Amino acid sequence: MFLVIIGVLLMVGHSSVTTVSASTDASASKANLASYPDWLEKAIVGTPYSQAAFASLPAAQQSQLLRTLHPELSPTLAYNTPTIGSVQQSQIPSNQTAKPALAAALALTQGAALPDPAKSYLDIQPTVNTSAGTGTASAFLAAAGSAVTTNTTVNIGNFSADDVAALTSSSFRVVSAESPLTTADITVTLDKSQTPAELTLTVSKAGIDALTADQTTYNGRKVRLTATNASGNQLAIVFNLWLPLVDRAYASMPLGNGLTAQYMYNSFFDPKWIQGTSVTRGQIDDAQDADIPNINVVDTTKSSEPYKYTRVTGLYGDWGMSMPNPGSFDTNKAGSWTSSSLIVGLAGVTNLITDDSRPVSYHYYPQNTFDEIKHMHMYPDSMTNPSKIYLKYDGYFNTPTYLSVLGFPADTHQVVLHVKGTLGPSTDGSQMAYSEVVTNPVMINDGESNRMSIKGLYFVRTYDTAIQTFIGPTTDDPDQQKIIDNIPIRFSAIATSGPRAGKNEGVYIRSQVAQPNYIVRYNFNVPDGPDGWLGTHYLTNGVLGNGNNGTLHFWQTTTDNGLAGYDYFDEHGKLQYGSFATFNKPTGLGQANTVNAVNGLAYGDEEGTPGGASKMDSGIGMKWSPIPEFKPGDSKTMAFNTLVNDSQPPVLRVNDDIQYVPKNAATIKIPGTVSDINSKHVDVYLSLTKPNFAGNQPPVAPATDYKIGSVDYGSTTPPHTTPLSFDGDLSGVVPANVLAGLSDGDTHTVYLYAIDTPQSPPDVDAKYAQTEPKVSIVEPVTFNKKRNITIKFQSTTGQKLHDDVAKSGNVRQSYNFNSGSADLTTTDATDLIGQPPATLRPDANGPLYLLSTPLPSEGQGTVPDADTTITYTYATQYVEFVPHDLYFGQQPVPASSGTYQAVRQTAGDPDPRQFVVNDYRTGTNTGIDLSATLSAFKDQAATGVGPDITNARIVFTNSSGAKSVSAGSGTPVTIASGLARNPATQAQIPVDFSQIDLTVASPTTGNILPHPYAATLTYTINYGL
Repeated sequence: MFLVIIGVLLMVGHSSVTTVSASTDASASKANLASYPDWLEKAIVGTPYSQAAFASLPAAQQSQLLRTLHPELSPTLAYNTPTIGSVQQSQIPSNQTAKPALAAALALTQGAALPDPAKSYLDIQPTVNTSAGTGTASAFLAAAGSAVTTNTTVNIGNFSADDVAALTSSSFRVVSAESPLTTADITVTLDKSQTPAELTLTVSKAGIDALTADQTTYNGRKVRLTATNASGNQLAIVFNLWLPLVDRAYASMPLGNGLTAQYMYNSFFDPKWIQGTSVTRGQIDDAQDADIPNINVVDTTKSSEPYKYTRVTGLYGDWGMSMPNPGSFDTNKAGSWTSSSLIVGLAGVTNLITDDSRPVSYHYYPQNTFDEIKHMHMYPDSMTNPSKIYLKYDGYFNTPTYLSVLGFPADTHQVVLHVKGTLGPSTDGSQMAYSEVVTNPVMINDGESNRMSIKGLYFVRTYDTAIQTFIGPTTDDPDQQKIIDNIPIRFSAIATSGPRAGKNEGVYIRSQVAQPNYIVRYNFNVPDGPDGWLGTHYLTNGVLGNGNNGTLHFWQTTTDNGLAGYDYFDEHGKLQYGSFATFNKPTGLGQANTVNAVNGLAYGDEEGTPGGASKMDSGIGMKWSPIPEFKPGDSKTMAFNTLVNDSQPPVLRVNDDIQYVPKNAATIKIPGTVSDINSKHVDVYLSLTKPNFAGNQPPVAPATDYKIGSVDYGSTTPPHTTPLSFDGDLSGVVPANVLAGLSDGDTHTVYLYAIDTPQSPPDVDAKYAQTEPKVSIVEPVTFNKKRNITIKFQSTTGQKLHDDVAKSGNVRQSYNFNSGSADLTTTDATDLIGQPPATLRPDANGPLYLLSTPLPSEGQGTVPDADTTITYTYATQYVEFVPHDLYFGQQPVPASSGTYQAVRQTAGDPDPRQFVVNDYRTGTNTGIDLSATLSAFKDQAATGVGPDITNARIVFTNSSGAKSVSAGSGTPVTIASGLARNPATQAQIPVDFSQIDLTVASPTTGNILPHPYAATLTYTINYGL
């Protein structure tokens, strides 16, 4: 009879302990480790402190060091980080000297500093005198000095009234002018004939010409001035002189059936129609309205002359080509735009309004468009055939009223956000796709660190929907304008894939009164689309009693549909009643979180007519919910798609425009739906090449294309409101050789389109008559679209621990890098199954890193339609214990108690009594304690398993005596203490025992069987944390 006992040992760092069950192959195990917060490793750079020593400093001192040495880190981290355990107390080591940067920083924080110059940063677009060609930029002197940089007035710092009175134009010295300007281009004038005095920079004609010629000056060129009083105190004034660079380009997208979509910012502008240019570097009118993504449709079927094309717009106030110059963003006919540019709000901020006419008070959530737009740059991707239009600008809140109403802290002087928008075709080329990235900049003003971390920031966009048709570049003929402003909002189809799978894609408006019929669609089923949206009355810009225009009011009054009721102030500041649905709070989702009947009404109850009732004035609201904290350097991406089109062609939807087709697949299906508002029958075709239906001739399917489905509404009378399904099975329709080619594992794109069958009276009501067939938008479908997956391995502080691993797969193909069997660092690039290494040691003489859990959720799933990065994080094992199995030989079942020594299992094994602790800490060499617990011994036999053995213990003996660890007790026993590096520069600490014995007490008869047994020793390293 023999007894085989194997100890599988696991060391756990810091003060946390992880125990794993026995493993016969002694494989490495993943462990959670307590660790320092990520910012702490960055914070100690430039200091003599270790992380432990820095963590032991008073929070106020930590905060001061962060402010002084690390402005990129928030000083509040010192106060907001939870306690991470018993922190070792330490001071600056006596054998180290504070580094010069730290010494200087400490001196600055402890002693009185010389007064800094009073700083002003004046970001101004010069006003250009068109006759003289010169430019001016002015700012008033502030009434009092400020300790921070001022942005709207000249900061006078600690200048007294007498000092200010003594200033003259010659008191201001032009220190420098950034190229292409020179100091000779600048003249400074101080006008003291008014109060407050006004400081003006005049830029010469040569300077303005140079700024205009330089295509990068939309961000500005700095002119630096100084002025000094009798006491030596100084004013440091920076004028950042910028000129916009705006190209009012538009891009075109053929839709078929003689229609072309044209998309642009604000409204259509063609320089040929004003015999001028589309580019301006001059004054911008209504700059806040530039950021309104817009799309028109042009019907070319009724005339070959561009001046006589029928143009259809989808926003109220969009009068087409009515702008007098490229710098104007006003509607030029109906006053201000009633659709909005980007709107900003803060969650949790409410204002109280009391209406004098009724005994009721309202709380509302205030939002505003930016009160200033600067550094505007609008440009196309191509000067000859643009596909994308870009818009970049900086949006500012500088006005105290706006900052106060929005709820920013009282000491906030300025909020600036960088905005970059992109207009282009959607992936399938069927819609205008809009994407916008808003960034909280890291640096502001003249290279200052931005410390504005915004909590609860959210964004809103509103569209005042309407359908208007007119002919030519501009018209005042009311019969041609045909404004339909009260058209109902309807729900779009249910998404079968994408972010809104299982819910409505969005909303649309459709005219059945205007001829021809048109439809405007808003598609929110896109990445980064609004999480809240609704169709409702147009959300007007309200007016507060103090004249603060541009504020929207999201009332909390509950209506029957569970949304909030919305009342608003008219242009006279009078509260208007007659609630309609809107979001009930900044986190409200409106109609986005419900499944609504396709083509059902989101708002309104009758078809719109020209000049219809204003109470039905319809609109769209979009909202991106609050961001908990928007720190400097953070960005938020927002997106949506839209399209204006003729409403008579069939609407084709494929369930998924990207499909994974395994190699040699027997069948391929491309299911989808088709709807047609007025036609009874529709056929669906597949083409291997992209069809072209851009001409004015009725569409006909080529003989080389394949009909893969049909839908028929039968006796249902128009309007047809329900999409009908088709399965799109290619089997038996597409020849076998073509099917084999599509399933060869490579990437292929096919094209689906639908053609309807026209109907005329008496078969259909005249309102739905159609004399020629119409074709749908062509829908591309891609098989086996390739995407890359990059797998990274880094520490909790971002240190790279292993070369990146590159993988590639097909979109929609399954992958699992979290729990596969093979090491993913050793498998082929196309192998999408594996697992990350449990441990990494990038430096043979450095610490071990253990894989942290939970593993990233993106570590498994299906390949997305975007290149993806998966990052596995590893915690640093600063102090590690290197364990090994203990083997006590093959022993007979003891008749009474037995004691067995740990021995080598094979002749080449190291001495089992010797262990190693590696200590990679710097700045400290305090004692390390090693403790152990022992599980019960478990029978390892395959059958006839006996009970656990608990009447056993392992005894560790060293110079301090014998330490007994009992099986199954769960109580840690310290087996070595006071361990330290000797010498201090050597990381390795030997841990030697003179003897390690296993003692088994007298067993009960039959308690121990002649089987192999194993137990788990769990070691814990404790070094003060």
